[in-house]
Amino acid sequence: MKLIVIRGLTVVYLASPATWAEALERVPIGWTHPIDKNSAQIQLVEDSLGDRIGSVRSEYALDCGKAKSSTERAICSDPAALAADGALGRAFALLRDRLPEKEKGDLKRSQIAWIHDRDENCGAETDLLAGCLAKQSIERQKFLEGRPQAGPGTPTPIEPRFFFRGGGKKIKTSVEAFKFNPARGPGEKKFNAEMEKFVQRALRGMDDEYDLDGSSTYFVDLKASLAYASPQLISAHLNYESFEGQPHPYREYNNINVDLKTGRSLSFDDLLDKENAEKIFSYCKTFLKNEKAEHQKSEGFSEPSDEVNMSEVVEKTGRIDNWSFGAELATVSYDDDAFGGYAECMCSCEIPYTILRPLVKASFPLP
Repeated sequence: MKLIVIRGLTVVYLASPATWAEALERVPIGWTHPIDKNSAQIQLVEDSLGDRIGSVRSEYALDCGKAKSSTERAICSDPAALAADGALGRAFALLRDRLPEKEKGDLKRSQIAWIHDRDENCGAETDLLAGCLAKQSIERQKFLEGRPQAGPGTPTPIEPRFFFRGGGKKIKTSVEAFKFNPARGPGEKKFNAEMEKFVQRALRGMDDEYDLDGSSTYFVDLKASLAYASPQLISAHLNYESFEGQPHPYREYNNINVDLKTGRSLSFDDLLDKENAEKIFSYCKTFLKNEKAEHQKSEGFSEPSDEVNMSEVVEKTGRIDNWSFGAELATVSYDDDAFGGYAECMCSCEIPYTILRPLVKASFPLP
């Protein structure tokens, strides 16, 4: 048997003899970008451990003969959802085998929490349940394998990190992050350092005790995702949420954008000059007015408003840490209290590259 191994995590099983063309045709669901057979991400090897790896594959396969829940039945009824679920199970098992013992439990707790969120997020999609489950499984597989949502990836492996702590009278702390391992160049080291700042912020105070009455759970939740990664640019999105006794949960969004070639964190001045920045501010104001009106209409506001203050658009859109970069568009995220107060807008500005590309500076590593 031969294997194609992507970053040591994703495995495609091939019977000998096998060619590169055949191998690349069998790359698992979710890998949607061209692959260079000479890339450091990929290794074609003779497998002397076929029996062991095969047992891992079967261990995490869903037994459709015992499917009980609506989620399990939906997965078993749809070939794409079943294939995605199987690929995810293998990714989980292979990552678990690589982690130190002290991190295996955090990985398991993270996966249990993800399954709960997946079922909750897809539960309302009655007619499209299988498709939703397949999509969620593909995205989770990418996370466990350290692969970006878009882009060809980086030569150096990126690994997910997990921290689960607390409960009871302590803050329930959940962190899912990334790191280059090993971090070789200045750009990779810069990314790791920036990510570590957010991790340490989330972990701060996790050992403090609170006088809880049993009806409240204090929590801090940090979830990172890789929006885009290439040998030149890495863009990571971070969703931070906490409840520590305030009237409502606090939530904010941050992004890490690093030029891996120069080793610098990118700035808004790297992205746009003053004249073109004004065009993007105007575009986002119009986009946000529509977003706010739709949000308030769907939430049943008694007096819906589409009012968006231009100075606030300029202030918040003019910060590169509010920007993430994907395959076809950039997304500017705003905190929950933006444009009118808490939950008044819950907006983001999506800028297709067909609009952004003619405006950005030539030196900016836009995907």
